[in-house]
Amino acid sequence: MPEITSLLPQPGKKNQVAVYLDGAYAFALRGETVLEQRLSIGRQLTDMDVANLQAAEEFQDTLNLAYRFLSYKPRTEAEVRTRLRKAGAGLSLTDAVANRLKQQRFLDDANLAANV
Repeated sequence: MPEITSLLPQPGKKNQVAVYLDGAYAFALRGETVLEQRLSIGRQLTDMDVANLQAAEEFQDTLNLAYRFLSYKPRTEAEVRTRLRKAGAGLSLTDAVANRLKQQRFLDDANLAANV
């Protein structure tokens, strides 16, 4: 199993941490993810751990894209889904982000239609 050998600030990227596994750069994570997952030097990661960390980062990146898109004006679910797909998000990731936005009440087509 690969071991975390360094956690360093990512140059030029605010709140990003470069993760080094077995002495080689592996990937970057948000500082919050590093703290939430309690990553530390010496911790061993399985391939599944690495895949889960990267999937969580991709989800958060896509969710942040949706938040920015919604920040300008209310949008329909179809508009958000189209924007995420154009940005390269896969169908399952788009579904997951749309579901999160609905849970948070950022996407509500019925409410949007009633207020138009």
